[in-house]
Amino acid sequence: MSQIEERSQAVRLYDQGVKAMNSKRFAEAEARFAQALRNSPRFAEAHNYLGYSLVMEGPPNYLMALEHYNRAIQLKPNLAEAYEYRGMLLLKMDRKGAAEKDLATLRTINPGRAVELERIMKKVNEASRSVVKQGGQTR
Repeated sequence: MSQIEERSQAVRLYDQGVKAMNSKRFAEAEARFAQALRNSPRFAEAHNYLGYSLVMEGPPNYLMALEHYNRAIQLKPNLAEAYEYRGMLLLKMDRKGAAEKDLATLRTINPGRAVELERIMKKVNEASRSVVKQGGQTR
């Protein structure tokens, strides 16, 4: 298969993955994005959405998802979605400092996308403050 054929096959698989992801069929989406990456390993958007699909499948997949977000950003440093999704994942992994760095980057490359990550970070901060206020009291 030529490089062009491999790339067009990768795009087809990616499109199928996006459809599956949008229908919340994350295992199917994961498989399609992984297939797309076998054909085109430098396909940043496929790495990004593979990461997203893995996160949606649950905590056991977080480290692998983080690797895919990192790879997407390495391949395409201005891919705003990858910073947004990685920032959300870092919050879930209790890595607030790293999430704040992604938010700062996102503010410079795509302020519109930064709004959602900022909103989630505020929620996390408010939740952690209310836990501290309760002082470990049981109810």
